[in-house]
Amino acid sequence: MSSPNVVVMGDVGSGKSSFIKTALVARPLIMAKRRATVFDKKDRAGEGEYSELARAFGAEPIKFTDDGTGTRLNLLDPMISHGTGASGQLRLLKVVTRLARNDTPLNEWEEEALRSALRITLARFEDGRVPTLADVLPALASTTADSDYAQHSPQARDKLHQAGLSVQFTLNTLLDDYAGLLDGETSKVVDLAHKLTSWDISQLPDDGPSVPIVMAIGHMWLLGRLRNDRGWHTTCVYEEGWHIAAGPSASLARANQKLSRGLGSPTCSPSTRAPIFLPTHPVWRWCRRPSRSTSTGRAGTRMRCGASRPSTSLPSGRTTLRS
Repeated sequence: MSSPNVVVMGDVGSGKSSFIKTALVARPLIMAKRRATVFDKKDRAGEGEYSELARAFGAEPIKFTDDGTGTRLNLLDPMISHGTGASGQLRLLKVVTRLARNDTPLNEWEEEALRSALRITLARFEDGRVPTLADVLPALASTTADSDYAQHSPQARDKLHQAGLSVQFTLNTLLDDYAGLLDGETSKVVDLAHKLTSWDISQLPDDGPSVPIVMAIGHMWLLGRLRNDRGWHTTCVYEEGWHIAAGPSASLARANQKLSRGLGSPTCSPSTRAPIFLPTHPVWRWCRRPSRSTSTGRAGTRMRCGASRPSTSLPSGRTTLRS
């Protein structure tokens, strides 16, 4: 697979997921230096549909739940931010906060308060344990103590303090709602060194921020792993791909697409046929990443399962048809 982004289109039940599992995941895994990471959303008997395949390749699926019994992720884990440092951690924190607010962006005061809280937290734990999201919360409530703002007016410091409290309340609610998911150190089972890694998000609710948050964290985690583990060709599959193609999570994906291609990590996702044909659809725009490698300046590959729509109506670009 030479393209960094592959979207497999088709009607419900047309075989999109089966095609991805067999042709784009299982088949390449028999080759040396090939592996895959899957964000597995389809529930089958209480676990994701890739669970059996992951076990066949020697790995237990990484299972997430919203009741505290599943895997825990630490947003400040060094592996996630490897190669991007504090700026990557801040970007992820902003995305998570926005997702927790139903896609409402932070204003400039809230972003500055979050930046201050992260800087204070990282400095406080510089020679000790790895900090967690819960460690950032107290710093959000004490931005007025940050010496960087000592020369600001009392009114400006108070406004920054109010902004910090606003972000703190949002993250407090997030930790309460998803206890066991984001409120501690990363579980030891999170290891992307296997041939096939399944991020089993099948038990997370369809509504709410948990699915896109896990996808955003997992995407950053994968890139951090790839920076440490060069030479592998790693396919990343997003079931329910609109979570990473649209909204705040998409900013992380777009920012890392060029890096993903250089590290040998193409991405693919299934999508229902109807919306993907709209040029404004986020999955379509995500697929059509600018590239110098093609005469059209586009690098995305679209594959169709089923032939209910004439091929002549497909938008321009490299396309594979499958009846």
